[in-house]
Amino acid sequence: MNAPATRWLLTLGYDGGSYHGWQAQRSTTLPTVQNRLETALSRFNNAPTHATAAGRTDRGVHALAMSVHTDLTQKLATQEPAPAKAHAHRRRVRNAVNYFLKKQHENIAVIDARRVRNDFHARHSATARTYAYRISEGEIPQILDRNRTWLSRSLLDADAMHRAAQRFLGEHDFSAFRDPLCTAPSPVRRVLDIEVQRHPPRRTHQSLFPIDEKEEIIFTITANGFLQKQVRKMAALLVAIGNGSARSEDITSALGSRDRRYGLRSLPAHGLYFVKAHYPDAWLVDPLTDPLTDSLTDSLTDPITDVAATTPDPTHPSACQ
Repeated sequence: MNAPATRWLLTLGYDGGSYHGWQAQRSTTLPTVQNRLETALSRFNNAPTHATAAGRTDRGVHALAMSVHTDLTQKLATQEPAPAKAHAHRRRVRNAVNYFLKKQHENIAVIDARRVRNDFHARHSATARTYAYRISEGEIPQILDRNRTWLSRSLLDADAMHRAAQRFLGEHDFSAFRDPLCTAPSPVRRVLDIEVQRHPPRRTHQSLFPIDEKEEIIFTITANGFLQKQVRKMAALLVAIGNGSARSEDITSALGSRDRRYGLRSLPAHGLYFVKAHYPDAWLVDPLTDPLTDSLTDSLTDPITDVAATTPDPTHPSACQ
């Protein structure tokens, strides 16, 4: 007799260039993050196992910390460890899933694993999500990063891009920024935080890797939900403002059009990253202390609060990028 299922929240990192998006395509054998993860989870769980993500990323989009929930009946996952051993227990679950992912030669890794309430839902329980878009500049492609950052041939005014981006703050109809194939019932989304920053070179081992010594611009946005290709279209307009071919007033005009036929272009998927989903603390069963990785200590404890009332209806595809 199978043990009662325990719901787990897994935090994943993955290279989107290896997969045809997050969502499993039932009618094809093309690899997606969901079907490859579910294969590994099913092997660990000794039973068919489903995984649900906070965001349904498009082909080529990467994830730094994608939140995924899954129900596990495997003995290791259902046992109740003593509080002092909770950390070790979570590490064992994380490492066990990574073992099967490694055997499948996947470009997916489980970074963190936590038990959550059985009514937790990775997509519906999220109050907000954060995406980032990486932009490099110059005439020479960064070979090691060519599928992880988008190259602008012209130099960009990051300060002008940041000032213009503030026009996106608040609740707007983003029809002009949605893909023509987007099926979300409502185009209204609330942008909670947005910034464009020029980041200094990543200098490692002094000049041993000169390819890492270039600056890059990172566009980061947090909202209560996203339409398909919304971030990539916003990034494209900001780049046009940064190179002088568009004005900040064009953002106001595009938002005011409320027309998905407005004609905005979209930047390529490979520069886009799902950064994290935001959740209230109450969903966790495990204590918030002693995370498996310090870099994710704020993935569930977040300063963005009081946004649940502005979250799109759970039935909306609110994180399609």
